[in-house]
Amino acid sequence: MTVGLDKKELVALINVAEADSPRSAALITLMALNGLRIGEALSCDVDHLSYDFGNRIHALARKGDKRTTEALAPATTRALETHKGERTADQPS
Repeated sequence: MTVGLDKKELVALINVAEADSPRSAALITLMALNGLRIGEALSCDVDHLSYDFGNRIHALARKGDKRTTEALAPATTRALETHKGERTADQPS
């Protein structure tokens, strides 16, 4: 039987990811809060975020080449926006 993280462990993991980098925080929140597999999370493109009825959503390539659109948890949205902002700031003018 696989046992997941309890709430305290999850918060600690997210805090460590946030302290490491915006990219780590985005990756961990996608997996922990939105249930993505590692391959699904790594294939996400922050430039493809959109809105649906006020919710931040992302089109995903899921296991078995299934395409879905998923609403993102608020913490995931914040992490992805921070990561996206960092990427934009690092690009030469």
